[in-house]
Amino acid sequence: MDTKSAAQQLINASETRHFQPFGMYDAETDSFHFIAKDVPKFANRLNPCFTMFLSYPDEELVGFEIKKFSRLLHKMRALPAFAILFSENTVKFATSVDAALFGFGAADVCNEEMEDEQVTEVHQLLKSHRFEDTTLNFNSMELCET
Repeated sequence: MDTKSAAQQLINASETRHFQPFGMYDAETDSFHFIAKDVPKFANRLNPCFTMFLSYPDEELVGFEIKKFSRLLHKMRALPAFAILFSENTVKFATSVDAALFGFGAADVCNEEMEDEQVTEVHQLLKSHRFEDTTLNFNSMELCET
């Protein structure tokens, strides 16, 4: 078999593999990553806590990163307005995403206004991949189906 056809087989195999959207907490950086599509992407930082991953070249939202994630959850849990959203060990994942989108818990207050379009786009991404009702276990930092 020639090298060119072997390379083409590898490319074809990787194009047909089934990608599963996932969320993952990285304790070393205290950040939570949600990746919906396995495509070339670039980062667009919205505020000190929230970065969107956009596909290249069409700029479709394909994921995001929430920085200072455990601190964000602990701050949310301590406030009465947010405490009612927590069960004993879980919180709705979309709630923590919203808090990060609006700069809640950021070390420095975000002076930027969030565009409704960006918030809607993030919610649509979670919904289209069936993560809008997912909960987050804040002891294990893993996503759980409800």
